[in-house]
Amino acid sequence: MACLDELVNIMKLSKITEGGLNVLPVFYDVDPLELRNPDEPLGEIRRKNWHFGSMFRREYYSVEQEKLWRQAVVELTKLHGLKLKLKSIPNWDVLDFVEEIAETVMRNLGRMNASSIDENVVELVKPHKKNARSLKVKPEVCSSKFPMATSKLQDFGRTYDVFVSFRGEDTRKNFVDHLCAALEGHQIYTFNDDEKLDRGKSIAPELLKAIEESAISVIIFSKNYASSTWCLDELVKIMSCHKTRGQIVFPVFYHVDPSDVRKQKGHFGKGLAQHYKAEKMQVWREVLVEAANLSGWDLKTIANGHEAICIKDIVKRIQRELNRVSVTTDENLVGLEHRTEEVISLLDGDHGVCMIGIWGMGGAGKTTLARVLFDEISYHFDGVSFLENVREVSRQYGLQNLQKLLLGDVVKEENMRVRSVVDGKHILSKRLRHKKVLLVLDDVDSLSQLEALTGSLNWFGEGSRIVITTRDEHVLVAHGIKEKNIYKISLLNDNEAIQLFKCYAFKTSIPSKEYEEASQQGWTSTLNKLKSIPDKETMEVLKMSYDGLDNEYKEAFLHIACFFRGWEKDTVFWILESCEFYPHIVARVLEQKSLIIISNERLLMHDLIQEMGKDIVRRMQPNELGRHSRLWDPHEIVDVLKENTVEEFSFRSHLLHSTLPDKTEQGKKEIKAIVVGNVHVVDSMNMSEAFRNMRNLRLLYFHAMTEEMSPCAPAYLPNELRWLTWNYFNQDSLPKTFNANKLVGLEMPHSNIVQLWTSWDVKLLEVKTPDFNQIPNLERLNIGFCLSLLEVHTSIGVLQRLTYLSLSGCLNLKHLPESLGNLVGLAELNVSHCLIEELPETIGNLYNLVYLNLTYCQKLKSLPSTISRLNRLETLDLHHCISLEKFPDNLDSLESLENLLASSTSVIHLPDAITRLKRLKTLDLHHCFSIKTPLNLSAVCNDIGVGQNLIYLNLSSCIQLKEFPESLGYLENLLNLDLSHNMIKQLPSSIGNLTKLVCLNLTYCHYLKRLPATISRLKDLKTIQLDGCVSLDGLPENLDQLESLEDLIVSSTSIRYLPNNISRCKSLKSLNVHDCKSLTYLPPAIGDIESLEVLRASGSGIMFIPDSICSSKSLKILDLHDCSNLQELPTYLGNIESLEEIYISGTHVAELPPSIDGFEVP
Repeated sequence: MACLDELVNIMKLSKITEGGLNVLPVFYDVDPLELRNPDEPLGEIRRKNWHFGSMFRREYYSVEQEKLWRQAVVELTKLHGLKLKLKSIPNWDVLDFVEEIAETVMRNLGRMNASSIDENVVELVKPHKKNARSLKVKPEVCSSKFPMATSKLQDFGRTYDVFVSFRGEDTRKNFVDHLCAALEGHQIYTFNDDEKLDRGKSIAPELLKAIEESAISVIIFSKNYASSTWCLDELVKIMSCHKTRGQIVFPVFYHVDPSDVRKQKGHFGKGLAQHYKAEKMQVWREVLVEAANLSGWDLKTIANGHEAICIKDIVKRIQRELNRVSVTTDENLVGLEHRTEEVISLLDGDHGVCMIGIWGMGGAGKTTLARVLFDEISYHFDGVSFLENVREVSRQYGLQNLQKLLLGDVVKEENMRVRSVVDGKHILSKRLRHKKVLLVLDDVDSLSQLEALTGSLNWFGEGSRIVITTRDEHVLVAHGIKEKNIYKISLLNDNEAIQLFKCYAFKTSIPSKEYEEASQQGWTSTLNKLKSIPDKETMEVLKMSYDGLDNEYKEAFLHIACFFRGWEKDTVFWILESCEFYPHIVARVLEQKSLIIISNERLLMHDLIQEMGKDIVRRMQPNELGRHSRLWDPHEIVDVLKENTVEEFSFRSHLLHSTLPDKTEQGKKEIKAIVVGNVHVVDSMNMSEAFRNMRNLRLLYFHAMTEEMSPCAPAYLPNELRWLTWNYFNQDSLPKTFNANKLVGLEMPHSNIVQLWTSWDVKLLEVKTPDFNQIPNLERLNIGFCLSLLEVHTSIGVLQRLTYLSLSGCLNLKHLPESLGNLVGLAELNVSHCLIEELPETIGNLYNLVYLNLTYCQKLKSLPSTISRLNRLETLDLHHCISLEKFPDNLDSLESLENLLASSTSVIHLPDAITRLKRLKTLDLHHCFSIKTPLNLSAVCNDIGVGQNLIYLNLSSCIQLKEFPESLGYLENLLNLDLSHNMIKQLPSSIGNLTKLVCLNLTYCHYLKRLPATISRLKDLKTIQLDGCVSLDGLPENLDQLESLEDLIVSSTSIRYLPNNISRCKSLKSLNVHDCKSLTYLPPAIGDIESLEVLRASGSGIMFIPDSICSSKSLKILDLHDCSNLQELPTYLGNIESLEEIYISGTHVAELPPSIDGFEVP
């Protein structure tokens, strides 16, 4: 808080008009934009949330104080300053940054009278390195007293990059000529009075204007410089622009000593003395002192006077300063800093040639990021080239043109002849192989472009860097760029998006409240408009990736954009496959084109990409909903289903006429898919004839949440349907005219359907599934939760192509037909929550079955022996089959079984066959209260048995288990072992053989007294849970050998002490000794655990906290509440920089140590 009070006073002094304090902010590894945000808490004050209980509840600063602090911080961040981001620059040297601070300070000191400056100090701060680099703060409000800080000059109509002031007779045909040529060669626009001024004009006004419109001035002090009043007047103007406009000024001392210029002595002084009668003499003297005090170059001290090396150094420094100017000129560049750092990290560290890709959707900022990166690092290279819009340029002008541009940029030869693309490759490989090149290829979409421009890394000299931006990841991979070198550009997060919006909406990132409120209504209206009418320019940019797709991929993309964003991948793949797409290939192509993202097994898509897809569908027939190929909006679907013509034929007229106008019929033929999840807006409509003319409808998906929300069933369905989903279908059959030969997917859960089609000569006598003979091509059938279903029709066996069958939740279903065994293509069978008592013997014929779900089949008593024939079965889920008492003895024949889930069953004995399941990875038997003996693992050895692959074993709450055999150690690949809530008294010593174990859960094993010493051999163990083991009175002394241990939970145990060597557990992050009443002290060296973040000792018997804890480096949470024996805290507890929360309510701590007194106490 003292620092903040000091800052308030500093900012007050800076506002004094006469003699006000100059302020230079330095942002050390902190973002000024974050400090400036008035909605964020002050970082250093609110850095620590201290919770001391009600007896210490008081505030240490007032609202008025905080307001002053906030205002001072915001004002400071608006000043010109210097910023250091430790990870932003490769091979960073903090000394460079310190030198740059010194340079900036001396530039400003140069504005003062010469007599007030110590010459020795000036000499000392001159940098010995010219490659010092730092990122600078964008001065949105230029109120600083340091306008000349090198971060950014103010842009007052800049025309030239550099103005060179020199004495022609000394340097025009040598040093200056070479310098200007080098600057021009690096595309640095330099003013030259010989070439830029028209003959016959008065030269002075033109020169003054040129100086004003230049970003940087370079002054070449030579022996005869001061003899020219023309040069001296230029210098006066330059220093004036330096002070008032923030112009960057560099002096170059060409065969003249800086001290001679500063003191006007020697040959240089004699030249000035010629004008001793001039009225401007005093002004000239002052500006000479000011200019000579600036950091620059003394030719005689650089590379032993070699001009070429000096010129190269000058060009690099100027290029660096100009790059900073260009980066910070656009205040609307939001969120680029950390992205630039991440890309630089990919380029750093490789001394050879490095090629990386920047990949992402259109409009994500790839080009902008590449440009900022290019500007940031280009001065490091011998040759640079930024080839924009490669995709478009190559199509319009050919690859030869791009090759010529690249050669021109790097080799500096104009009109170079390139006869063919092959010839261009040959020339590039020959001319660039010895140059350190920075090349950016922007918007590449074809491998041929990369082959023509960057055919091989051998084309480029050591240290070269090639950056490629593209929307298509496949292009990068095909060119041999490794995945680790592909940067997937992230979109703006919420805070960055809001900041960018404010920059454009309010022309500043911090608008006044009045202006923001006044603009709110207009922008809200604009945003609402964009939701329905997307911005045309934005859509065209995004549409480029779509236009490059084949027709099949375009159709699949439109399906995903209109319907399936956010859906589970498998569900979407099933639907797309039913519509005759190849979803796995489609998804891979669309993801590489940055049109979709697959994350957590779901298909994701950016808002704008989705809107682009929908816009494509709308634009095909913008004024006729009935002619859109896809319908997804519930209200629009209602309009189309109710209205049969664009002339608004009513639904009643549709019933009265047998035909419709050709326009309507043709329009409805174009509808391919209707998907709606929010059907409550159509629940009252009569859909009897709604789908009459939709002859090409292939996908119909109505998902109602309740029976009341489901629309009235139709009297007609198109015969082209491939997929039909209709929750709570409220009729007992589908339309009799519906020929479903092409139907692949049928989902009708919670429906009233009794049979698929009515038959005039058949009277239904019972509730059962329909006859399936009319839908032989069905691949997916879901009729789950049909509560009236009592029987599955025997014709189900004709569905040879069926891969998925769900009868889940059919609570009255008691039997499955023997014909079920004919479903040879079935991969997934779900009959959970049914009343079946047994499975048909024919289930053994389902040789393609991968997943069998029998959960909550509470009447199921046994499994047929034929189940052993399911050689491809991977998961058998029997959870909560409470009547199941045994497994088949031949269970080991399930050679593909990976997951056996049999928790909450009544199984008494585990057959030896389980131990011979070679691929078993998960065995879950928790809450199997009847199991009395553990697995017999004695036969497991070497290459056979469960020990080779089992990674998860859960025997929690198997309360009959009281011990485990030594053979437990055979499970050598086990990662997770849960033995919680059991009656075991000890673990076998062989547990030390489980060397890959990561988590050991022994929670509430009330009779467990100790852990075997062999547990120290578990080098990968990360978590030990022992909470509630009330008989446990100690831990192994060799606990420090658990080198991976991160979480140790021994709460509510009887331990009396922790081993002293716990301080050597280098990975320990969380230690929980809550409610350990017998624990009276912590190990003296507990503070040596560098990784410890959380220490919970609440309710324990500890009497004091070791002082060593004050040296903790990572501790964030210290929970000591209800430690009734605790009377004081360590004196220097507040020195723990990482500490965020401390709880001491319910203790006898009477006084806080001074080190934490003054921090916020809620």
